Amino acid sequence: MFGQPIAHPALGLIARRIVQHPQRRCGRANPAEQLQRILDAITQGVVVHAADGTIEQANPAAERILGLTEEQMRGR
Repeated sequence: MFGQPIAHPALGLIARRIVQHPQRRCGRANPAEQLQRILDAITQGVVVHAADGTIEQANPAAERILGLTEEQMRGR
């Protein structure tokens, strides 16, 4: 699910590192929670796509910009 490049190359790199190096977490939130915190903090709209192009996740800024909820976008 994660580990694929996302909307911005730097964000994709962050997401891959979170997923690929869970041993570095040292008691922190799981990788999915960490990624969600990052996405929630970004002021630009970010939409995460699966390999087949369907939308898996969107941050609050994307919801505001597109006028759709994450649930409405998911699976499209």
